[in-house]
Amino acid sequence: MENTHWFNEGIEHPQGHKRFIGKLHQYFGQQFISKVENRKFNVVHRTTIEDSLYESEVDYTTQAL
Repeated sequence: MENTHWFNEGIEHPQGHKRFIGKLHQYFGQQFISKVENRKFNVVHRTTIEDSLYESEVDYTTQAL
């Protein structure tokens, strides 16, 4: 699993593209900020995947199975 880096948007991932960071065992994806105005649901901002990435102190790929 650590060698998988991207999951593309599709039937299996309708929320959009996701990036997997093996050393964290965590997925990152876009975030959607929305607002309801005049009974309409509007997306006012979409973050990028890179906006949520962070450096971690752990590396799960170095741990024994």
